[in-house]
Amino acid sequence: MHSPAVSVLLAVYNGERFLAEAIESILTQTYTDFELIVIDDGSVDGTAEIIGEYARLDARIRFLQLAENRGQSAALNRGMAEARGDYVAKMDSDDISLPRRLEIQVDFLQSHPEIGVVGAQRKQVDENLKPLRDIDFPLRHAHIVANLFFGGWSIGGGEAVFRREVMRGLGGFNSRVILGDWELYCRLVERARFANVPERLYWARRHGNNITASHQSRRSEELRGIRARWYKRLWGEAPDARLDRLDRLYAGEKFSWAERRKLRRDLEQLIDRLIATNCLEEDDRLLLEPDFARRLESTMPRAWQMFLHWRRYRLGW
Repeated sequence: MHSPAVSVLLAVYNGERFLAEAIESILTQTYTDFELIVIDDGSVDGTAEIIGEYARLDARIRFLQLAENRGQSAALNRGMAEARGDYVAKMDSDDISLPRRLEIQVDFLQSHPEIGVVGAQRKQVDENLKPLRDIDFPLRHAHIVANLFFGGWSIGGGEAVFRREVMRGLGGFNSRVILGDWELYCRLVERARFANVPERLYWARRHGNNITASHQSRRSEELRGIRARWYKRLWGEAPDARLDRLDRLYAGEKFSWAERRKLRRDLEQLIDRLIATNCLEEDDRLLLEPDFARRLESTMPRAWQMFLHWRRYRLGW
């Protein structure tokens, strides 16, 4: 049996409204050496019938049907176990992949063997595909890691493509959390380098049934817990005061002069710990130091920030 280069995983639960468009967006890709593994996570609407019809028409579709709803992460793990491709691509059941998405991302991975996970830029659209806003993710690994550490999305969940080898031994997606993609990235960062291509290759639908829209309270709680576990991996039992300062920086709070001095030391030590735990390489330091300096500047009073901005652009220092 031919093993395709790419396995595309699409997990769906009661997604009959948008599913056909999502499937079509993969079937019409310019890159054609793929299998599309669609996992029906115990749907009770017309989802199974839609998948079955497409599977009868296109041999690249593999239809997996779970007897009961187990959650997106568990469904994705089931698909991952069946994947045959060297690359594994994600696809959400209510979104759209633009035609050159797989072509551009696979080309990037083939020409950048040091990268284990690649994403793309996205456009957020409403349920009728009307554009809402462009979402830009950082291109370089160092900036992606910094965004992850401070709780921000650095690689979108639906547009990621992984080398399957980096997932081996990791345990797959965590089925106990809603933020399965973000939690996975926080574990992957110690074994893989990340990147995003600059092209906008993915349209993410925003509607009332999105997981992130319907579980905001639990999402915030999970985010704090995932970040706390990452702190512990970096520092062991990190001092509460340091964690408090980093959390306040993430929340956008202002700091006193004395607190900023301590925060500056925290950020310097954070870079050291990220390098020591293989989340970063030494060369990444030159990229992160200016980024952290900007984050530190954001904790100053607004008037002082405006003065520094004026000095930088008028005087060059």
